[in-house]
Amino acid sequence: MASSLTDVQEEELTGREFHLSPGWHFIRSDDVLGSEGFRSGYHSWDVHVGHNQRWSLGVCEEVSWRTGLYGHLRCWFIEFYEDEYRAVFSARLGSDEHEETSDSDEGISEPQRFEDRTVLSVNQKPQRIRVQLDWDRGQLSFSDPDSNTHLHTFTYTFTHTLFPCMYNGDYNADGGMYLKMLQGPMEQKVQESLKPLKKKLKLFDKVKTNYYITENHMKVQARNTETQIKEQFENLRRFLQEEEEARMAALREEEAQKSQEMKERIEALSREMETLSNAIQAAEDQLRADDHVSFLQNYKTTMEGVLQLTLQDPAPLSGGALIDQAKHLKNLTFRVWDKMKDIVSYTPVVLDPNTAGLDLMLSDDLTSVRWGGEEELPDNPERFQWCSVQGSEGFDSGSHSWDVEVGDNTCWVVGVCEESYGREGDTGRGGWRIEFCDDEYTAYSSSSGRADAYQSTVLSVNQTPWRIRVQLDWDRGQLSFSDPDSNTHLHTFTHTFTETLFPYIHDDDDGPSLKMLPGKICVTLENHS
Repeated sequence: MASSLTDVQEEELTGREFHLSPGWHFIRSDDVLGSEGFRSGYHSWDVHVGHNQRWSLGVCEEVSWRTGLYGHLRCWFIEFYEDEYRAVFSARLGSDEHEETSDSDEGISEPQRFEDRTVLSVNQKPQRIRVQLDWDRGQLSFSDPDSNTHLHTFTYTFTHTLFPCMYNGDYNADGGMYLKMLQGPMEQKVQESLKPLKKKLKLFDKVKTNYYITENHMKVQARNTETQIKEQFENLRRFLQEEEEARMAALREEEAQKSQEMKERIEALSREMETLSNAIQAAEDQLRADDHVSFLQNYKTTMEGVLQLTLQDPAPLSGGALIDQAKHLKNLTFRVWDKMKDIVSYTPVVLDPNTAGLDLMLSDDLTSVRWGGEEELPDNPERFQWCSVQGSEGFDSGSHSWDVEVGDNTCWVVGVCEESYGREGDTGRGGWRIEFCDDEYTAYSSSSGRADAYQSTVLSVNQTPWRIRVQLDWDRGQLSFSDPDSNTHLHTFTHTFTETLFPYIHDDDDGPSLKMLPGKICVTLENHS
């Protein structure tokens, strides 16, 4: 039985039940033969023998003997057996003098065997054996590459193709034997040509992994954003519902009050009308009486009753009796919107999570940041390479102002930067900021396009600020920092800005968050002139 594997690898050979090493042919139950033969040139390979107690390795001519037929077979090898190293030349010669064997078994006699053994003097037991074959010069050498010790050299005029061969007779060996083929010039050339391809493949794999991370992160972003949108609109709906219910309750209350007042007026007027109707009816009854004597007798009483009815005229409908529709409806949507100032906020600067460094964590509303992010984030080009984050909106004209709450944070940076600042490959140019670290305040500037533009100034700050106000006048080229609580000016940069500037903060403290503070919302009404 014969089998062939390809691609020489470092695989284990463990005796009778060993796994065939790729690149070897099966010879006997405990022998293997290399799949590639050599008929010219120089070749070298290493065999790891380890603590194996019985082994042999070298080269041999390949003939049909391994399929069960006998012919010419020559082998040159060294062996280790019973704690002795020997160099062996072995030849098996068939009955005829030809080097080719027949395809049948007829007439094949037992081969004659010739062996030449030389005991080797080996002081240090090798773990590896290096085989070096120079076919053209007829030399086969064995050495210990770890101690650089020569073991033996065969000299022979080779005429046949030679194949690496090895034998493992230690069936109880733990380590087994391994083959490592050293590369020749052509193999080295192929390997050299493969290096850029392997490097490119690693790059592709890295980018592909980042794509998967990006895809998953996009899904997380979408779900989180969807949740935030729903929550904010739910808050607005709740506010509008409560506002609607409050205004409907006020309308119903006014309706009930004024309806009750009108009901009481109607009831009072009805009583007076009834009294008046009764008096009129009594007088008219006297007038219609047939007995004039009785009428004359009761005349005085009748007149006194009529004259006693000194009723006042009914009160006219007073002002404000009707529902004040204007009060309920005038500028209703505006007044509701104006009242929203109590539940909504406006932050001049909202942070961009796609720029946040890997060690940062942003709040859900994207207005505060703290150190200590653990989420696996994509390696996108906008992301800072350190613990920084920039605002979502840049400024290339006009005046802008925002406040940053630094609180008790012990290491922070606040300022502005150009869009490319702090990204991969950036030289650190294009940033203007103040820093607090190691109990010292410092102003830094690093203008882009100028190698000598990096400057720093230690600031004198008497009172530790809780907030930092940043004021940017892009057109006038001024960037100022101050403490709004004590109304203390800290520093002003003057520079002719040419690029879009983004708010920038850096947090290198695992303590309190840095927070972009909301501005004050006010509504200004202008009358038409």
